Amino acid sequence: MSKNCQESFRFQVLPSRRLQQLTEVLHGCAILACWLNGLQILYQLLLMAIVVLLWWHYAMRREARPAYLRYTENKRWEVSMDQFTYQPAVILDTTVITSAVIFLHYKTDDQSSGTLVIVGDSLSANDFRRLRVRLAIYGRDEAR
Repeated sequence: MSKNCQESFRFQVLPSRRLQQLTEVLHGCAILACWLNGLQILYQLLLMAIVVLLWWHYAMRREARPAYLRYTENKRWEVSMDQFTYQPAVILDTTVITSAVIFLHYKTDDQSSGTLVIVGDSLSANDFRRLRVRLAIYGRDEAR
């Protein structure tokens, strides 16, 4: 017996630990590069201070809340940052789907655009696979 392929489904996208670790490693490499370059020590310290400030800014801005993504029976994608207020969204053509990460670009009905970086550890392995398939099949709204 086959399942209805047009059923609605919902994904809870948690913050990615791997993405956080990658960002920290890249900031650390940037600090090391500032130290190892051939500039005068004053400029090296200035560059390191800038990198540390950007790192701190990223750490304060990073959201620990999950994002929610669902596909409705009306053949529409919806996005929510609080699980209660869903906004209809159009998945843009700039969305990139790979086996390790999804760069989801969308535009809501109020014309604000957003990006969700969904790494494999943001969802369970089965949900990540399902989301990749759903985006490949239903990624673009038929009304466009």
